[in-house]
Amino acid sequence: MEPKYHICILEEDPYIAGLYARKFTERGWKVTVAEREEEARNCLEKHVDLLILDIEGETYEALPLIRELRRANSIWATLPVVVMTNVSDREKITEAMRLEISAYLMKGHFVPKEVVEKVQRILDASVV
Repeated sequence: MEPKYHICILEEDPYIAGLYARKFTERGWKVTVAEREEEARNCLEKHVDLLILDIEGETYEALPLIRELRRANSIWATLPVVVMTNVSDREKITEAMRLEISAYLMKGHFVPKEVVEKVQRILDASVV
């Protein structure tokens, strides 16, 4: 059976990435985990329904990547993007929201089940 959705997770922490990958896979979704921006870009070249990423990584910065995805002529301009992070910097949150991300989730404020349900709602809403 073909997976209903394909999610790319850009997360440098293998524990967090693995935890969420398992939760989404349990739903029957395809999950690609990327630890570096280059891997995420390769993932985006395939059909991806949603991107989850941390706002700050040691090897990448999310805001420039999201800005690039949101360019008017980008094939990813409408791709749902979920930021899942520990960063509570108001400026970064405001900038991410200006870039029309789908959600800004604080890692410590949600259990994985809640994140999966939130992502499910985002994906269901994005289906035309």
